[in-house]
Amino acid sequence: MYAKLGDTRNEMRVYARFNKTFGLDPKQNGRVIEGLARVAKIYKKAGRTRNVKRAYQRIIDEFNSRGMQPGSYESQYPAWAEFQLVEFEFDKYQNTKIKGSLKSQGKVIKKLQKRLPELRTRYAEVLKYKSLEWTLAALYRVGGLFEVFAGALYDAPIPESFDDDMQDMYQTQLEDLALPLEDEAVKEYERAYSKAREERVTNAWTKRIVQSLNKFKPSEYPLFKEEKRVSAERHLTPPRLLIPAAPEAPPAEEDAPAEEDAPAENAATPTIKITPADASAPAAGERSSKSPAPAADSPTDEDAPTEAP
Repeated sequence: MYAKLGDTRNEMRVYARFNKTFGLDPKQNGRVIEGLARVAKIYKKAGRTRNVKRAYQRIIDEFNSRGMQPGSYESQYPAWAEFQLVEFEFDKYQNTKIKGSLKSQGKVIKKLQKRLPELRTRYAEVLKYKSLEWTLAALYRVGGLFEVFAGALYDAPIPESFDDDMQDMYQTQLEDLALPLEDEAVKEYERAYSKAREERVTNAWTKRIVQSLNKFKPSEYPLFKEEKRVSAERHLTPPRLLIPAAPEAPPAEEDAPAEEDAPAENAATPTIKITPADASAPAAGERSSKSPAPAADSPTDEDAPTEAP
């Protein structure tokens, strides 16, 4: 009732009272977790970042301490919470720009290189709950990590003090670093796509996966009219120079879902060393299975699972 009236204060009071009264009853575990998810959503809508982070962590802690099972209906809530906690860091990663002097650019590149496997591992934590929707979301984001890194390299400014030859050499170096990262992005997107096909599911995340693949392999991953419009708004990195190899078993089209300081004058062209392998630490706990009762309407990455009261 309070939820329909928009009375969030009393709504949260009811959840707190319910937890106090019935929280120790194992039969009420599901309702406790759902109520905590609703509280987290209220905090998020109000923009109370510190509170919402604590709320997410409480969902995870309560689910684990109560011995609730991965793959259960309620597992979608800690999976969602885990995913949302990593999203705060993904936003920072996505907004990191390579700029400034050569030395400054090198530091930023190393930072991006270091953070990528760390964030990839954190997204892998989502998979252990075996909630299909959030498994697909996490797999999609891993591909996005590589694409974001590649885009930052493409967008890095060329020092104006460089002559034409040095500018060309530096640009080539950046492209040589970015191309393998784009290759990795495509592999991760295709991995996510394969998982969706395996589970025979189409939702908001599968549409985003196809939209990302379409940028690199448009003939293999065509879009319908609606996805074309949305995809144009969501491009992270133009497909520039990447011409990826065709997959061993390309999916059939009919099965594709419808979604700082200027450098010294004589500064030498830097050589930035990085390999995709350095940014590709293997993710643990990747196996996932479909939740018994997935949401009828797929929530966006900003929203709590739709089953929350």
